[in-house]
Amino acid sequence: MVRLNADGLRPTEADIAELEQDGLIALPPDYRSFLIETNGGRVDGNWYFKISDAEGETALSHFYRIVDSKKRSAWTLRYTRSPCSPRMPENLMPIGSDAFGGKICIQVSGSDRGKIYY
Repeated sequence: MVRLNADGLRPTEADIAELEQDGLIALPPDYRSFLIETNGGRVDGNWYFKISDAEGETALSHFYRIVDSKKRSAWTLRYTRSPCSPRMPENLMPIGSDAFGGKICIQVSGSDRGKIYY
C-alpha cells in the first residue's frame, strides 16, 4: 500500500464539487473517496509501478491535491486541469506524476471512466 506524506489538509465535498463544476467533469466514486481520505500528497518511500514490458517500471512521486496551503500550487488538481495542458485529451485528468514528471491520469468520462493511465 502506498503511504502519503500528509499535511493535515482535507478537502470538503464542496471543494470536490467546485473542482468538478470548474472542469465540467464528474470524478469516479473511488477516486473521490481517495481524495476525501488523503487529499493526495507526496509518496513516502519508494513505490514503483510497471508501465509496460518494453518500458519497465517508474517510481511514483506524488498525487495532486485538491486543497493546498499555498493555494494554486502546481501540485493541485485545479492547476493540472487548466488550459496549460492543451495536449491532454479532455476525457483524461492528471492526478499525479512519477519521479521524472510523467503524468498519471484518470479517465473522467466515457466507457472507461475510472481507469488509470500513464
